[in-house]
Amino acid sequence: MKRQAFLEALKLALKDLPEQEIQSSLAYFNEMIDDRIDDGMTEEEAVTDMGHVDEIATKLLVENQTLVKRVKDKFIPKRRLATWEMILIILGFPIWGSLLLAVVTIFLSLIITVISIGLGAIAGILTGVALLFAVPFSTNNSLDGQLLSIALSLLSIGLGLLVFSWIVQLFHFAKTYAKQHRK
Repeated sequence: MKRQAFLEALKLALKDLPEQEIQSSLAYFNEMIDDRIDDGMTEEEAVTDMGHVDEIATKLLVENQTLVKRVKDKFIPKRRLATWEMILIILGFPIWGSLLLAVVTIFLSLIITVISIGLGAIAGILTGVALLFAVPFSTNNSLDGQLLSIALSLLSIGLGLLVFSWIVQLFHFAKTYAKQHRK
């Protein structure tokens, strides 16, 4: 097996570990292979001498704890709540429950507003295109009326594209913000 294939297989086997520990392990094993090559082995012999990828990954996962244990340690409380703490939580529910409901409602209304504005932009674009194609078939024979219809249709298309591009940028910003703060 070649070095790159070995390192890729090891990276795949260690996917449950944090990225920093994966990179650290890959760098360590890459250097180990370099040391063996410096000692006179071929690349394939050095990789074979390292051992099987599954055995190495199992050893590293056991040493660094598994993902399940990390999540369990992080989210399961270390102690039980005292009786007075439970009573305070229950009695405080009218306050914190209503605040939580208000936050969720505001968040949902913002999402619905953004979606509605996006749909309005799409409707403006479609209306402008329909009006643009309807101008030659209108019963208004005056040049002023037809020019006004063309101008309104182009304005509708332009505003629709502008608002729609803002909505797309807003969703792109929200996606990248969520990615950055997920880590």
